[in-house]
Amino acid sequence: MALLTGYYNSLNGDRKYNAETMARYFSGLFTRGVLQNYKEKFVVTANEGMKVKIPTGKAFFSDGKWIENTADIILTLDPSDVVLNRIDRIVLRNDKNENVRNASVILKKGTPGSNPVAPALENNTYIEELAICDIRVNKLVETITQANITNTIANSEVCGYVTGLINQVDTSELYMQYETAYQQFYAQSEEEFNEWFKNLKENISTSTLLRQYKSVTKTTIQDQKVIDINIPQFNPLLDILDVYINGIYINEGQEQGQGYTATETQITLNLPLDIEQDVYFVVFKSIEGEKAIEVIEIVEDLQEEVAILNKINDYIYYANGIDDNEKISRLAQDFYSARGKFAGINENAQMTIKVIGELGISSVSGGSGSFGDPLIWFVLGKYNDINTNTDTTESTRKLTFDFSNAQRIFMGSQEGYSYVAFGGNDINIIGLQMVLGGEGSSLYWFNGLNVYCRDCMFYMNANEIAIGSSQGGTFERCRISLTSTSQKAIGLQSNGTTILKVLDCELIVYNGSTVTDESIAILGEANKTEGVIIVERCNIPLRARGGYKQSQTIKVNSGFYSLVSNTLGKAPALYSTEQDKGTNVGTLIISK
Repeated sequence: MALLTGYYNSLNGDRKYNAETMARYFSGLFTRGVLQNYKEKFVVTANEGMKVKIPTGKAFFSDGKWIENTADIILTLDPSDVVLNRIDRIVLRNDKNENVRNASVILKKGTPGSNPVAPALENNTYIEELAICDIRVNKLVETITQANITNTIANSEVCGYVTGLINQVDTSELYMQYETAYQQFYAQSEEEFNEWFKNLKENISTSTLLRQYKSVTKTTIQDQKVIDINIPQFNPLLDILDVYINGIYINEGQEQGQGYTATETQITLNLPLDIEQDVYFVVFKSIEGEKAIEVIEIVEDLQEEVAILNKINDYIYYANGIDDNEKISRLAQDFYSARGKFAGINENAQMTIKVIGELGISSVSGGSGSFGDPLIWFVLGKYNDINTNTDTTESTRKLTFDFSNAQRIFMGSQEGYSYVAFGGNDINIIGLQMVLGGEGSSLYWFNGLNVYCRDCMFYMNANEIAIGSSQGGTFERCRISLTSTSQKAIGLQSNGTTILKVLDCELIVYNGSTVTDESIAILGEANKTEGVIIVERCNIPLRARGGYKQSQTIKVNSGFYSLVSNTLGKAPALYSTEQDKGTNVGTLIISK
């Protein structure tokens, strides 16, 4: 016989009962599962970061044993995988092994996979598990939300609710009904959303222009919290900023865990980072309504121009009125050195940066202010910065700046310092209008080699030395006006290092009438026997101006020269007219 009975009074110890027989008494009176109306029913919720909270509740197992939680339990999930998703599971475990003999709450980690499944439940002679929730841990996440948690208590196949003396409700069927209804609702909602989004995209395509900017950087110090965004177009009041740390997205304004606050130029993290951590920024800009249509038309025109220019990649910089010269300079140096947003570009890459709007200029971008290391407003060329040990002079990449859609730039100077408007070698500029003045001891537009300017207007008013370009270059269809009140004034100068080529330009150069130094529109320095000057179809007039003089229109002291079809206010001063040194064809002298 295998009859089990109880409970009866014991006489002299002939009826003994233990925990097992007590549990057996309750077994069968009700189904296993969670008590539905007792406290908070073990319903798991997201906490913060990778943490979840298991609240109060009570449950019974199949053998009549029970578990009750009287205070919140906080569990922390393992970090997410970088490649695959996984599903973790929280279970109530009844362990009857002699070395345990207890019930507990267990977090079971799932196996990452392309189609992950929750860990299997362990149910045998000694162990029984009830699954109260599944948690989907997607790749590269550092925060669990409530949407990631699926409550499985109602599913009697893995858990279920206690239903009483008889199985009055098949909660697995009820769970399936809920699940089916949810899936139908989800499918319908998804269909409605897709239809709405389709219409939205059609409207966006006609009324909104979207543009994306990216930047990649690394932390440079231990425990770094402040990181430069390096996207000068970013406006925190209007644009959307996405931030990823080592490939993991982080939330702006999050108070707990890793979050950040942003300004126009930087983010400040809640938690510091180690050195050499990857930080990735994405900025989304939009322009709505009629302005978008105008910008789209501009973009289309630019695209046609790009096609004409052999599909040179363009970058559009929208001036925001704050330190634009520094931001543009940083873009240039990043491009030449293939760092930041230009990391990985080809060593022979070419690009045009189109500058749009009114530039704000508040501080210089380079130099110390001495004559040998002048302060530089824009560092747009390949440059050896002796103050930061950054040298891009050996770069083979080509960068062109198009200021055709930018407002005129005004720059000043302070007494006792030397200034250069545009510093570096191999500068290429189109469509610039610029005024440079102030109290500086010496002012230059350019001080580097291989300068190229087209369709530009340069104006300089200096108290002391005034020089346009000191080392040659090419100038096409430019208007150049330059004066100094007390020292020399040189418009364009060849020092024998690179060719000076001036085509279809107008130059007006003066200095004070009592100054002994010369004022010359185009100068070939003495003893520069290899210097080459080419001037064609230029207008260099001599105009009456009270208190000022022009010593010479064109003066060549050494080297080779070619003058063709120019109109001058004074005859050029040429050291040699020999055919092997230079030519002067069709020069028209108009003395006023």
